[in-house]
Amino acid sequence: MLNKEQTTLIDQSLTRIFALPITRSTYREIQNAILRSLDGSREKTQFILEMLFKGNVVDDPVLKEIVQHYSVKTRLARDVMERGDFISLLTSDITKANDKALLINRIRRVDGDEFQFLTDSDNTLNILEHFIGRLQEIKNQDPSFSKNYKNRLKQLSDELKTLL
Repeated sequence: MLNKEQTTLIDQSLTRIFALPITRSTYREIQNAILRSLDGSREKTQFILEMLFKGNVVDDPVLKEIVQHYSVKTRLARDVMERGDFISLLTSDITKANDKALLINRIRRVDGDEFQFLTDSDNTLNILEHFIGRLQEIKNQDPSFSKNYKNRLKQLSDELKTLL
């Protein structure tokens, strides 16, 4: 399917691309690099991208090595492009300052950006109230919201009741 020159070009291009941090444009770089390596063949490019996404390999040992080495990174690059602003991790540590409980909150996005901020009880309740209001707006715009999230909302409601 591919000749040695094409597989070498793909491997060299992906090595160069992944030598840098993954950003929103990395996936586009991958697409363009593979397309250039395959002399503009969209069909072959799509085939290679599918192999990288699914981890499927034909009986070509060089392609197998490329897929094994770059499959996870390619999927991550696509995820960063499509969902970079979404939260991948939210965690908090509790500490005390002046006999007052504080939360050290950390948020990490899919694209790797991290944020840290402090909240006290009042700030935390303000955030909770804000997002409850936003969820009510979502419910008004999406009739399936209550049905889709009924169990999680019930669980949250029960947990909030334990704070009283």
